[in-house]
Amino acid sequence: MKRFFRLLTSGSAALLLLPSISIADPLSEADWSGTYFGGNLDFHRGVPDGSGLISVHAGIDRAMGNTVLGGEVEVSDADAGAPGGTIDWMTRGKLRAGMAYGRTLVYATAGGVRAESSTGPEYGLLAGAGVEYRLIGRWTVGGEVLTHHFPNFDGAESYDVQTVSARVSFRF
Repeated sequence: MKRFFRLLTSGSAALLLLPSISIADPLSEADWSGTYFGGNLDFHRGVPDGSGLISVHAGIDRAMGNTVLGGEVEVSDADAGAPGGTIDWMTRGKLRAGMAYGRTLVYATAGGVRAESSTGPEYGLLAGAGVEYRLIGRWTVGGEVLTHHFPNFDGAESYDVQTVSARVSFRF
């Protein structure tokens, strides 16, 4: 619970910047370039207790016609069971590549993940896909499916975790 409040307050600090940002001018439907931040609610598959987690993310995209390329960093308060212990935090670094269809962005993503577990840090790879839809103004909602692969979890075995995320973002 303490981790949840720490994550919530760090995300809330970013929300204090919103009044200084003009949201009266909605982005054009085809313009996906720029920075964004937001939060997710993730659900795990492959974790012994099947728990969910709360994440905050920030990223940048560059649109070149209908092609969108970008990168994202995401921090998750996992607090989930894992082989030989628990995963307390996860940090993901992701590259994104996709196609924009007006208000909808469909993308593939890949990158690295660092899990802070009760037995120490664990490193792995991730890959997945997502979709994002532009709402009113600069707000977007979306979903993402990721597979995380830890080749040597806790020094003994490989470990795979899948997440399904519901996401909300604000674009600058």
